[in-house]
Amino acid sequence: MEKKVMIRNYGVSTDTYFMIDTHQIPRKGLDTVYLFYKRIGWRYSFRNIPYCELEFCYKDGTHFPVKLMFVEEMDLEQLIRRYDDSVKIYRHRKMSGKDLWLCPFQRLSAEEPFVRKETLEELSTLCNGNPFWKLGVKSRDRWDGNKEVNLTLYGTGVTWLLWIVWLCLSIYLFFYIYIQSTVLALFGLLLGSGLCYYLVFIRSARKITEKAKDIFYEAIL
Repeated sequence: MEKKVMIRNYGVSTDTYFMIDTHQIPRKGLDTVYLFYKRIGWRYSFRNIPYCELEFCYKDGTHFPVKLMFVEEMDLEQLIRRYDDSVKIYRHRKMSGKDLWLCPFQRLSAEEPFVRKETLEELSTLCNGNPFWKLGVKSRDRWDGNKEVNLTLYGTGVTWLLWIVWLCLSIYLFFYIYIQSTVLALFGLLLGSGLCYYLVFIRSARKITEKAKDIFYEAIL
């Protein structure tokens, strides 16, 4: 039976996993942890509750987020690094963004202590020659000394034209089938329209954003 060590009242640490709250985190392959503190509620109220967001990233590419009420950073670090002090801990949020659920436009943001100029230049040329997508890159210095990088993925004229045609056709067919009162056909239209949107817009955009993240973190990690 492996030995369990309790780090104050925050969690249990063993040589194969550590437990934070009710989350059991395996150690094998753990490479990087992103730690970000945030607050809920108004600044000067009793509901101003601090909590932290953690994202655990493994060498095989898997990752998962965990949200916790406020805990001491030193205790979290002891839990994570007790048996492996090579795990990298970054005290900010990993690059994040939302899928293009409404239109061919998406914004990603990241915060790092240092970002190479060459990395930003490579990101700015990522979509060169792509007839459907363009990637804009901007950076600025934050108050805490870190560098904030914003990536904006937007569709070209061709992409917006395809999106407008898809939207108009979907709306026309929706009302046409709705008037005909064929529920099964209406369901099929919604399913087909959503599938087309995913294949044409979301999937292709996701490939570009994942490639951008690889370029961004490959230079940093």
